[in-house]
Amino acid sequence: MKNPIVFIILLAGIYSWYSCYAYAIPSEYLIKTVPYHRQVTDYNCGDASLQMVFGYYGQDINQEQIDDVARTSKHEGTSSYDIVRTAQFSILSQSQGTDKKKKELNHGFPNYPYGLNAVGYSSNEEWMDGLKSAISLNIPIIVLMHYSLEDPGGHFRVVIGYNDDLETITTLDPWDRDGQPQVYTLSYSNFTALWNYTEKDSPRGTPFFGVAIWPLNVDIVAFSNGNQTTFNVKFDYTNPIPFLSELQLLPKTLGTITNFIAPKDSQFVSASSYTTGPINEGDTVKSLFVVNCPGGSCHGLFIANVEILIQASVPYTYDRNHYYYPPYSYIDVIGYSEEAKI
Repeated sequence: MKNPIVFIILLAGIYSWYSCYAYAIPSEYLIKTVPYHRQVTDYNCGDASLQMVFGYYGQDINQEQIDDVARTSKHEGTSSYDIVRTAQFSILSQSQGTDKKKKELNHGFPNYPYGLNAVGYSSNEEWMDGLKSAISLNIPIIVLMHYSLEDPGGHFRVVIGYNDDLETITTLDPWDRDGQPQVYTLSYSNFTALWNYTEKDSPRGTPFFGVAIWPLNVDIVAFSNGNQTTFNVKFDYTNPIPFLSELQLLPKTLGTITNFIAPKDSQFVSASSYTTGPINEGDTVKSLFVVNCPGGSCHGLFIANVEILIQASVPYTYDRNHYYYPPYSYIDVIGYSEEAKI
C-alpha cells in the first residue's frame, strides 16, 4: 500500500493569522492596499467609505450601487445602521432605498452573491486599543466622526493605520475637496475629539462609532490515500478582533450549508453538501467530503462554497422635517468560496 499523503491548503487570506490567544498590538501599523475613492456627491461619504473597503476585499462595487442599498439620502446622508447592513447585502436581498430607484438592486450586488461579516459598535468611551488591534489584523475600520474641529457635521472616514511613537491615526477621507487630503493623518487627541460624535436623531445614542467588515475565513485540508481523497473543510463564525469579539455582536444565524465541488471525472463517496441548523458566535463548523478519482490520486481544482444564513434588522432612524429611515428586517447569506488545487 502506498503511504498516505496529506495536503494542507494554506490560505492567503487577508486576516488569517489572528488567533484566539492574547494578542499583542504592535506599536505601529499601516494597511497599504485599501484603494482610495472620492465621494461623488457632498452627502455620500458613507458610500465612498464602503466602496474603499469593498475594493480592499476585491469587490468592484460603485457608489451608485451602494447608494440605494445603504438608503443614502441628500437629506441625511447614510445611517450608521445601513453601513453595517450594506456590507451584509447578498443574493437574498433587495435594496430598500427610495432616492435612486433606477439603481435599485435585486439579489445582491452584481457579481457578488455573498455578503461579508460586519459589526458596528459605539460606546460612551473611546476604544482606541480595539481600533488599533483591528488595523494590525489588516481590518480597516469605517468610523463616524465630526468633519473637523471647526465643522461639527457628521462624516465617515476609513481608518487604515496608527503610530504610537508619533501618536497619530491615518485615515482615508473621501471628501477630497477644499484642500482636504485623501490620506488624512490626525493626532490621537484630535482623532479622539472628532470621533466623539453622536449620530443625530438616531437610537444609537452613543459616540465613538466604528464598523468592522471582513470576509468569512475557510480552511481546507486534504488527505489522499491511493485514488481516494478526503477533504476536511472548516470555518469559524467568529469576530477576529479581540475587543469586539467579547461583545458578541455578530447577527443571529438560521443555519449553514457547505457545498463541495470536485472535477467532473471524480466521484463522491460521501455527500457533496453538509448543512447545519443555527450556530452561535464563536462556533466552528467542520465537514468532511470523500472523493474517488479514477486512474490514481486526485488532481485538479476543488471548491468549497460556504454559506451562513443570517437574520438582522435596522431600526427606525431619524425623524426630521418628515424625513426618516423606516425599520425593516432582512435575511442574508454571508459566504465565501475557497479553492484547493492539488
